[in-house]
Parts: sequence; C-alpha cells; structure tokens
Amino acid sequence: IFVDSRKRLWVGSYEDGFCYADNINKSLNLEFKKLNFNERIETHEFYEDKAGRIWKATQKGFYIYSWKDDKFSYYGDLKNQSALLKEINIQSVLFEPPNIFWLATWNKGICKLILNSDSLFSSDLAADSLVIYDKLRDTRNSNFDNRFITIFRDKKNTIWLGSNVSGLIKMNINKSKPSLIKYDKSRGAPDNSIFGIAGDNSGNIWISTNKGIGKFNPTTEKFVNYHESDGLQSNS
Repeated sequence: IFVDSRKRLWVGSYEDGFCYADNINKSLNLEFKKLNFNERIETHEFYEDKAGRIWKATQKGFYIYSWKDDKFSYYGDLKNQSALLKEINIQSVLFEPPNIFWLATWNKGICKLILNSDSLFSSDLAADSLVIYDKLRDTRNSNFDNRFITIFRDKKNTIWLGSNVSGLIKMNINKSKPSLIKYDKSRGAPDNSIFGIAGDNSGNIWISTNKGIGKFNPTTEKFVNYHESDGLQSNS
C-alpha cells in the first residue's frame, strides 16, 4: 500500500496486480480502478521517482506508471532496457542516486539495476546494466539463501537486507560489490525469516519475524527480542 505525491492511493495484491483510488482525502466513498492483466501478477512494493512516475515491483520485474502519459509500461520492452529483469521476482527496492536500483529478489539474490537509458537518470544515454549477485557468501565465508524479502537504508546510509532463511544481513559496498555480514539466530536474532526492517532515532534496527520482533544495536551487535509474552498480539 502506498500514497504518492499526488495523493493517489495504490494497493498491490498477492496475485491480481494492483489498483488505485484518487481524491483519498476528499471522499469517504473511494472508487478504485483496477488494471486487468492476462496473467497472475504479485505486487510487492511501490516506488515514486523524482518525475512522479510510480514503479511497481512484481514477481515479473517492474511496471511503471507515467502521469504525463497516463499509462503503464513494462520495463524491458523498450530499447536499451534490460529484458532480463522480466524474469526477476523483485520483493523490495532501494534507489541510490543518481541512477541505481538495488533489488532484493526472491529468485536472483541481490541485483543492481543501473539506469542509463532514461534521461531522467543519466545524461549520457546508453544501455541499462543489470548485475546479479546470486552466489553469495558472508564475511565468515558462509553461504546465503538467494531469497530476500526486504531492503532498507538506515540514517548512516548502511544497507540492511531481510532474508527468507538467513536472518538480518548488513550490506557494505566495496568497489561496487556487496560485502555481507549475517546476523541470524546463532547471533541472537529472534528468527531467520525477516519480513520487515525499520530504524529508530537511536540507530537501532528493528526486524519483524515469525518468532517475534528484534531490536538490533549495530554498535554492540546485540539483539533485544520481544514476543507474545511481552504483549505482542502474535509472534508472527
């Protein structure tokens, strides 16, 4: 669910694409417009670029809505776009100015999409570049599962990833390549399946899991975990 800068409400579904409603602050009876697709579309996340275009991350890459043209396009259909992105299940996105999308994916690990084909992001127009990091190991030389659910940047510009089975992951960029540190149950996390990540004003990283929520202190590298016994309505 996402509200864009024009106060349009976007809602993504598990298998029926996405819909939207306008005038959300003026009407009690919202009218949603649904787009019809010929196939099942999972919508995982929305992102608004500086031109106001809305990028929809799905299990089949990106769909993009342009206010200027009032229409959708499918990333990979145009010249110089990477058609390979259509095969990537994008769970979550993080934009890094001026022209990079970091993608947390379900089937290709971590991906870096460099946008060169769009004048909004690059003055020297060229083909886009898609780099796939799917043979991942952490700094302790431990393997990763390639399925990621969420990606988050904290106030210190550190990037964090939520893995399906490998816990909370800190990502540093060394010479344009990701270097990964894993914080899983063996290091105090409540569980290894991470669904949501948030940061607080003290620099702590909060995670939601199947077995409670965790507060991680990046300085001490320690977790404080909370469960149903602490008042949560559920551990999941």
